[in-house]
Amino acid sequence: MMRSTLLCVLAFGSALFGAQPVTQKLDVLDLMKSGKVEYHINPKADFHDPADQVFQLKDGLLNISGKGYGYMVTKESFKDYHLVVEFKWGAKTWGKRVDRARDNGILVHAYGPHGTVGDTWMASIEAQIIEGGIGDILVLSPKLADGTTLTTSVSAEIELDRDKEKRWKKGAPRQTVTTTSRINWEKRDEDWADKINFRGKDDPDSPVGEWNRLEVIAKGDTLQYFVNGLLVNEAFDCKPAEGRICIQTEAAEMIVRRYELHPLGQFKEKWNPIQASGGSDVSVRDGQAVALSPEESLKSIQLDGDYEAQLVAAEPLVLDPVEVTWDAQGRLYVADMRDYPLGPEPGKPALSRIQLLSDEDGDGRMDKAVTFADHVDHVQGLLPYNGGLIATTRTQILFLEDTNGDGRADINEPLIKGFNPRHSQLQVSAPRWGMDNKVYFNNGLDAKEIYPVAKSDPANVARFNFRWDPKTGKIEPTSGYGQYGGAFDDFGHHFFCSNRNPVMFAVMPYEAVMRNPHAGISQGHEDIAPPGAETRVYPLKITHTTADAHAGTNTACSGLGVYRGHLMPELKNNVFVPDPTGQLVTRYKVEPNGASLKATRVGDRTEFFRSSDEWSRPVNMTTGPDGAMYICDIYRRWIDHARFFPEEFVKTHDMRQGENEGRIWRIVKKGQKVPKIEAAPTDPEKLTAWLGHENAWQRETAQRLLVEQGKPVGGPVEVVGDNRQTFFQILNAPDQDAASEGAVIEARASAISQAPEDAWVMRAVLSASVHSAGAVLSKVIEKGELTQTYSAQRMDTLRALASAAAAVGEKGDFVLALQALETQAGQLAWWKPAVLQGLAEGLPKSGGKIGAKTLAAFVSQPPAGQEKAAAEINALLTKVDMVMSDNKAPLDQRLAVMPLLAQRSWDKAEPVLRKLLAEGQPTELQTAALAVLKKYGADKASPLIYDLLPAAGPTVRRDLVTLLTSNAKTALDLFKRMEKAEFSPALVDVETRWRYQRGTGELRDLAVKLFGQPSEDRAAVIANYMDSTHAKGDAKKGQQVFAMICITCHKHGDLGVEVGPPLSDVKAKPPEALLSDILDPNRMVEARWCAYTIETQDGRALSGLISAESADSVTLKMMGGLSETIQRSQIKKMVSTDKSLMPPGLEGAINKDQMADLLAFLRGKN
Repeated sequence: MMRSTLLCVLAFGSALFGAQPVTQKLDVLDLMKSGKVEYHINPKADFHDPADQVFQLKDGLLNISGKGYGYMVTKESFKDYHLVVEFKWGAKTWGKRVDRARDNGILVHAYGPHGTVGDTWMASIEAQIIEGGIGDILVLSPKLADGTTLTTSVSAEIELDRDKEKRWKKGAPRQTVTTTSRINWEKRDEDWADKINFRGKDDPDSPVGEWNRLEVIAKGDTLQYFVNGLLVNEAFDCKPAEGRICIQTEAAEMIVRRYELHPLGQFKEKWNPIQASGGSDVSVRDGQAVALSPEESLKSIQLDGDYEAQLVAAEPLVLDPVEVTWDAQGRLYVADMRDYPLGPEPGKPALSRIQLLSDEDGDGRMDKAVTFADHVDHVQGLLPYNGGLIATTRTQILFLEDTNGDGRADINEPLIKGFNPRHSQLQVSAPRWGMDNKVYFNNGLDAKEIYPVAKSDPANVARFNFRWDPKTGKIEPTSGYGQYGGAFDDFGHHFFCSNRNPVMFAVMPYEAVMRNPHAGISQGHEDIAPPGAETRVYPLKITHTTADAHAGTNTACSGLGVYRGHLMPELKNNVFVPDPTGQLVTRYKVEPNGASLKATRVGDRTEFFRSSDEWSRPVNMTTGPDGAMYICDIYRRWIDHARFFPEEFVKTHDMRQGENEGRIWRIVKKGQKVPKIEAAPTDPEKLTAWLGHENAWQRETAQRLLVEQGKPVGGPVEVVGDNRQTFFQILNAPDQDAASEGAVIEARASAISQAPEDAWVMRAVLSASVHSAGAVLSKVIEKGELTQTYSAQRMDTLRALASAAAAVGEKGDFVLALQALETQAGQLAWWKPAVLQGLAEGLPKSGGKIGAKTLAAFVSQPPAGQEKAAAEINALLTKVDMVMSDNKAPLDQRLAVMPLLAQRSWDKAEPVLRKLLAEGQPTELQTAALAVLKKYGADKASPLIYDLLPAAGPTVRRDLVTLLTSNAKTALDLFKRMEKAEFSPALVDVETRWRYQRGTGELRDLAVKLFGQPSEDRAAVIANYMDSTHAKGDAKKGQQVFAMICITCHKHGDLGVEVGPPLSDVKAKPPEALLSDILDPNRMVEARWCAYTIETQDGRALSGLISAESADSVTLKMMGGLSETIQRSQIKKMVSTDKSLMPPGLEGAINKDQMADLLAFLRGKN
């Protein structure tokens, strides 16, 4: 017996120590198919099905029944690899573990005879897979029958937990583990229990039935374990450091979809939470089929901290609540948005309503409801005002009042009209009382021209939020562009959100944005928390909706609120952002960030509020009169708007499911007694005392009531942070004459010099310096701090100041700007090209007021007295030409001076551009050269373009063709050459084809002849291409298709440019929905992705997305990622197409096989 065992070990040892590093991807499931694995099932266990019944391949998945204890093991040994296993638990458990935690594992570095550990396992190091303990390290060192120990050992950084169990802790002292024992993963719940469905608070694994990824990186004698992208355990000095690999069966059903070995350093895929709920092969999932009762749903809520949720109201008192507010009497009103997502049938009244609730027995839960207003079209926002309510609806903002005390509104009057959103997610919303006693609203992303009923003149609020003055009835745009959700904090900061932008902040007042038309400031707000794909959320459940493509990130930020109560001071002025698609609310802490603010999420891989009830849909947060936090839960099975679901899904599912439910939750500290809500006093003195109340509702209510009584109160916002204090001092200081060297100019120059990287300080200076930008520029250069170090922001500051000084056309200030160039005379210092670029941009806007309309004209024919400055500029421009042509010059320097090439005459610029656009130049340089080429226009540049086209690379060729087709004359010439087969029609992008196919005359006829005519029946086209969704596409070929037709507007991974909606997470989208998006892009386009066409005074036709607007210009982001700012004076016609920039008709460019390849590439298929 001893000799037999020893021979077995020796035989294994020869294989073990001959393992080679993994050098190419290896699918272990393929090894299983080819018989390169072995099996062991403990024959002594109380149940033990045959191995071929325990481990079965079905439809490409490994199904492990769990009916036995044992493993499947590779015949070959491995070392230095990256193991990836994706699995999910099944529903079945067996034997004595039927009610215990589901258990399994991966054994690495396995060696020795089968079943040496309890007749079941091999000597090895285990990566444990058990509910509550995925990622534990188990060291298995068995004794053989002859008493010999097969020693397995590791060392790890170990601390002891509460129960003295070993736990991995990065940086803790190392300990060596040799006997059979366990090292818990870093955050294993200390209250872990061996019970089925156990889930610890910090467990990173997905719920039962959803997918997980376990990664084991074996590098030398080290091991690292990752669970769903999170490092959970680590070992060193592993002995052995190589061996066979086993996957266990341990009385629990498990399905494995991925079991792969990758070479070290080559597996780059990041775990996306959407992969948990079905990965890239799952369509819209039905998920939880029935609603939970309010009491059951309450149990499903988890809160981050010592807080508890309480039920305030539920159906039938409220149905689909989206906003709550309290009037001066402390009465609770609720907006029930029952029209969402599909309104009533034609001819039927609106379904939404406003409920007035009361707590008759004083137990804290509402038990009586009166319908204050019924049939209110998509009611969404509420604000108490003048004895009644302001209510935002789909098409108008209403004033509602109950004048006879029966709890029902008998006055229903419009305040503001003119809204016509494409769908209810784009409505005006979030009415909020400001410190200036005006009512602020979110635009909703679709409001444009609106009409106050009390005045006849419309107000244009396109791309801005707005405010309404109750005293005068005036409407004014305000900084920001929010969707659903906005709030003020105690300092008067206005925050708002949109679907993919959790926290935006109005940094600069609208008046300051527009004050200086030459400043180039297009907006006064910014994201202060990471937006879009940069966000991270951690839901308990991922429900499959149309937002799956972005799961794991914010997809439906809504109802942003600021906690301003006194019951939970640690949350004071924190921002809370509900995301109903994830059944969660994220908490952000706000802090100063220069002249702006920044919002940092609070919670380590968790959320402030999250629910495992898939129908729970928190949509709004506010602070109550009692100091508690209130969350509206619209409670719907499907929360995305029906128009964003595949048509077939909408036909077969009730998109209003949940319309007869709704909940309002109160959040307080555990065990905290909530004070009774009291009505506001009527006495002015007592109201005035309320202005100092610790709770915001009392302060705001008192302020509003005093204003309504004709006793105005309120004032400017409180300024937080040194740079923000400077910011407002600059904005509020009067402008000085350009020739003045007074204290204000000094202060502005000092502000820029002391905060050279703060863009908002620079914008404040530009806004305030309408007549003195040149003076500030000169002073900044004189002081010298800013010019000591290069940065893009410093370059932009100098460019913007010079541009504003030139554009205003005031001679004295322009002369001061020119004086800046006298510093380091004759030298091309890094900052001088920025000043020259600014002068070149600004002079055409001046209308020739200073004697020259362009920088080139200024140099060739300088105004009297400016000859010296002109000579200096000419000398600098000559040096610029040399730098641009010098292949040995640093790339940053060449790029910095590139815009100045446009100031040269065509005969001087043409040879430089020819060289820069030739092969062998850096891509960044060619992109910059193309931007310069555009400024000369297609007419002048066409001979050069035709010379360059045959040898041009793909990117340059695309942009050259785009320049030719931007002008009707040169487009016609190009099409005629294509008709003669001089150039391929494939050079023309799909958007341009579509534009000319819809045109008139000879151009249209040629376009139809060259490119065909796209079908108007999009449904038929989609049906014709539906086979592509089932075909096995080739992702490598799909990448080529993407490069051919998509790269100009979309970015996927590192390929392409981001013009249209990002594709960062599109791999999880159902193929049918993705096909529909590609072939029918106008089916669900949002306003921000609508294309505009601009016809310029010089005959150019431009098409793109408006990325920014200012008082005197529009910035268009076009295919290829290029942006162009067009002066409004140069715009002949600007029209919104109300359609996507991506045109229909893509089927004319790719066939079905190519579509299958494209889908495979987009969805990350191998």
